[in-house]
Amino acid sequence: ELPGRTAGTTRLHIELNRRIGATENEEGLCLLIHTRHSDFNAVNVASAYTKLVVRKFMIKDVTVLEKEQIKIAVTPRKASAPPAPSFGSRHYELAVAVLEVQMLKNMTRYGARECTNILHSIAKSGRSPYDPSLLRELQRQIDIEAAALTSQGLANTLWSHAHLSLRPSSVLLDLLTRRTCALANDFNAQDVSNTLWALATLRSKGLINEMQVRAQSSLLQGLLPRTELVADRMSPQSVANSLWSLATLGIAPNDSLLDRLAERAEKVSGNFIAQELSNVLWAFAKIQAKNKGRVLAEMSHRATIIAHTFTPQEIGNSMWAFATMHESCLTYERGCLPSDEFVAALTCRAEVVGNEFTAQNCANTLWAFASLGLVPSPCLVQVLLARAEVVAKEFNSQNISNCIWAFAALGITPPTTLLLALTRRAQALGNLLLL
Repeated sequence: ELPGRTAGTTRLHIELNRRIGATENEEGLCLLIHTRHSDFNAVNVASAYTKLVVRKFMIKDVTVLEKEQIKIAVTPRKASAPPAPSFGSRHYELAVAVLEVQMLKNMTRYGARECTNILHSIAKSGRSPYDPSLLRELQRQIDIEAAALTSQGLANTLWSHAHLSLRPSSVLLDLLTRRTCALANDFNAQDVSNTLWALATLRSKGLINEMQVRAQSSLLQGLLPRTELVADRMSPQSVANSLWSLATLGIAPNDSLLDRLAERAEKVSGNFIAQELSNVLWAFAKIQAKNKGRVLAEMSHRATIIAHTFTPQEIGNSMWAFATMHESCLTYERGCLPSDEFVAALTCRAEVVGNEFTAQNCANTLWAFASLGLVPSPCLVQVLLARAEVVAKEFNSQNISNCIWAFAALGITPPTTLLLALTRRAQALGNLLLL
């Protein structure tokens, strides 16, 4: 039987953990798991599993049938574990499955650290456990052990729930709120951004109820001052996630916090990827950030360099953000227009990927050009009109309204087939006043 944490850690477990850490390749780690898993304690299992799945040793050529065969092979029975096959994808999956069986058999012996590390590993790896009940059992055990979580453990636990679309229990969220407030000063930059992102994602996915939403207010009150203190140490991803999260949560940061985040965004803008850049622009627009011309100029410059990597959503969101900021800036600041180079770069990219646009991407892009007083290229107009007709059934009332307004503002005469498609969609939505 697997020695649990209540039985203490022996020299054997320390040696096994040393060997797990020292293993340099997947074959060696899988062999160690297969031959010694019956001696593993909770820490050994968590260490081996984390290393195996997070480092992406996985060879992705295992068929669904082979996975089912592996699942059957590791189902607990009186006989010993099946013999190890020659190394390959099946060997890898067998090692993963054996560890997951060990977890389920001995879950009550796992502490907070082991449970959060395992859950975090599953979230980061993007894989699904062989037995779906593993996630439920991990959640149940984390509820029991949550009082022992560190600041990093708290952030990782919440992040994992959001990433895996798991609904946190009221017990866990209440405890996380109290513990986060108590440990806020221990949070580093990544802990802060992960926690904010998790809260925003859980809310946007509808995974927390109204009572839990209200409980977040005290958590955020404890976390926002810490966000300001660690802002200058944030990575490009962390600062982008923090700004996106605040905007998604509907939180208007005070001037001091917003200035610190904007300063950091400006400093790391040269390392932004397209998603991070579009998220920051979108966040600035949503929270109506004022006097951010300098950081916007830096981000526009970065966008021209990486425009070829933008997805349809990132194009639509970035153009929408500049248009929204421009409209707001009319009352308190000039100069919120995007640079000519920015518009040209995103136009070229949109012409290439326009056939992948969603209804909202089409509407946002057309509306943005019209709002900014910019004339889209004939090629882009042709691409957007053709795509809008294809995805007409996906338009909502706001999308239709924005498109019709943009057509008029830009002097575009849409084809009759597109107008008919939008008319039918408006009828389906019960709003003929749109056309």
